[in-house]
This record gives sequence, C-alpha cells and structure tokens, in this order.
Amino acid sequence: AVPSLAVALRIAAAHAILAAMVAEYLMGTGGLGMMLADARSDLDMPRAIGASIVAIVLSIALYLGAQRVETYARARWG
Repeated sequence: AVPSLAVALRIAAAHAILAAMVAEYLMGTGGLGMMLADARSDLDMPRAIGASIVAIVLSIALYLGAQRVETYARARWG
C-alpha cells in the first residue's frame, strides 16, 4: 500500500502549487496567485513571468522530491 500512496503523492505534488495559487487568487489573500493576478491586471509582464517561473520551479521541485520518496518506498516496501 505504501508504494501506491507514494505514487499518489508524486501525482498530486505538482498540482498542489497550482491549487494553492488558484485558492490565493479566489480568496484574495497574498501569495503567488494574487501576485500573478495583480501583475496581469497591471500589465506588468516581467513580474507575471517571474511569478510563473517561481510556480514552475516549485512544482518541479515538489515533483522531484515526491519521485525520490516514491523510489525509496518502492525499494523499501515494493
């Protein structure tokens, strides 16, 4: 069961950043989602692209971290 949970973690990890950004935007709280929305409405493209790059890097880092956890779980319990 642990390897299956690790697969679910890997799949959900990359989507977690997008979900957090959407929640921040919809709730109007500060964060990457609100920064991206403000930059877009102000036509501040460098800031919008910067927020997008930060989100991409965070998503990739979470995915790779979850992938390492999955590899460990498969070796240990798989």
